[in-house]
Amino acid sequence: MRGWHSEMVAYVLRKSLLLLALFLTASALLFGASRLALGDGVLLAQKAPDPERTREIETALGLDLPWRTQYLNYLGNFLRGDWGASILNQRPVADEVSNRLPATLELSLIALVLGTLMGLATTLLGEALPWGWAKKMPAVLGALGLTVPIFWLGLLMIIVGAVWCGAFPVSGQFNFMLDRPSGTGFLVIDSIRSGDGAALVSALHHLALPAFCLSFFPAAVVSGLLRARLHEPRWQRLVIALRAKGLSHAAIWLRHGLRLLGAPLIIALGTSFGLLLGGSVLTETVFAWPGMGRYLVGAVLDRDVFVIQYALLFVMFLIFVVVWGAELLAVALNPQLANSEVDDAH
Repeated sequence: MRGWHSEMVAYVLRKSLLLLALFLTASALLFGASRLALGDGVLLAQKAPDPERTREIETALGLDLPWRTQYLNYLGNFLRGDWGASILNQRPVADEVSNRLPATLELSLIALVLGTLMGLATTLLGEALPWGWAKKMPAVLGALGLTVPIFWLGLLMIIVGAVWCGAFPVSGQFNFMLDRPSGTGFLVIDSIRSGDGAALVSALHHLALPAFCLSFFPAAVVSGLLRARLHEPRWQRLVIALRAKGLSHAAIWLRHGLRLLGAPLIIALGTSFGLLLGGSVLTETVFAWPGMGRYLVGAVLDRDVFVIQYALLFVMFLIFVVVWGAELLAVALNPQLANSEVDDAH
């Protein structure tokens, strides 16, 4: 027990240090890239650009300090939550992020759940059913999720679901003819808490197309992982042995399959969710979804440096936290993952 505990502590420390190093590297690259566009951003903030006024703004923002000092101030301000204000409209970046983040999280979470169910159902039915088309569906799902551009899928869904069929809204998050429920910022949760059925229907109606579009990526990841595991000789031998003991197919999956596949699946889902947070930029742009993606795209086009620096760094930080948490949960469910990593290192 003590040996297992020490291995877990070593694994957690090793992963934490690795992710910390990656985060610092990413923050330095982001800081340097955003500084390349800073001069234009300061000029764009002025209706009549003036060199003297530009120097005053740069001094007020601390842009005349050495780069090392600016970077350390940048990290310190990020940790304190002092993210400054937009150069163009003077709105606090932290407030804008807190207003827009729930929309992105809600879209990504529903897409992750939908994609997981789609990947599991498609792969398991393909393995269980004797029909050829059912066995080809996981490959089709993988091609759609991993190779087809997400903006192309989004436009196709708008054309079919909204224009041709008229069944779904083209864009937006909510029907503003209705009273928007307040609370957490997650419209589905707020609608359920308030007991507003019309608001819930409107929220789900607007979520349908963008969530379905975004779900193809996690569905392809789950399907590919499950197919690879199902065809491993170790799993096939285990199924044969358990069937010989009289266990049903359902019992084999519930008692042994979920335990063996649970840890790798959690890691894959954690990574997929992190990628969904970053990949939602295109989806939100196509469907005019009022989340972090559209906010960051607008900031990049406007060269709004503080929005780029702090809002994008926060998204990156959130991705690292999700991946880190998923790996820790997976190791807690299957401690052999930590042991195998140590063996690989040696």
